[in-house]
Amino acid sequence: MKDVDFVQFSRLLDSINAVGLTETQIKAVATSMEIESKDVRQLLNRAAARWEDLKPLVEKTTPLSEDQVSEELAENGKVVALVKVDFAEIIGKLDEEALEEFIDDVTLRASQVDFSSVDHKVLFAENDTLYIKVSATAEEVEDDEDDEDDEDDDIEPGDPRVGPG
Repeated sequence: MKDVDFVQFSRLLDSINAVGLTETQIKAVATSMEIESKDVRQLLNRAAARWEDLKPLVEKTTPLSEDQVSEELAENGKVVALVKVDFAEIIGKLDEEALEEFIDDVTLRASQVDFSSVDHKVLFAENDTLYIKVSATAEEVEDDEDDEDDEDDDIEPGDPRVGPG
């Protein structure tokens, strides 16, 4: 978990929050982020809450042993574990047609331009929402105005679209 930005950023911000920033430091951060000082405090508090949620999960080893499961059930009435799943494993479960539809949907969410050689990477998730970085190549996009001008270039003398001249 030391390489997982989401976890370590929450942990870092929680530690900064615990140590505390001076009012001058909070104002400097707020100015840099173009937000109010109260919003900086709120972000630090949110990071602290996120770390408090993550910390017990990160400290567990998975898969959970029978003893861990029994202990958690006795203490909490439920078991909670952090499970690592590679995104490729998820999309690998899709049949070819579903995978193609998924990639098409992702590219349409990225741009209205047709992409080719699409690559994707999950950047982070919030609750059940994945944020995916899409990179691709695309044909050069021409302006609509250029298309109209090009149509006029194709008109030959004597074409009925050309008025008397």
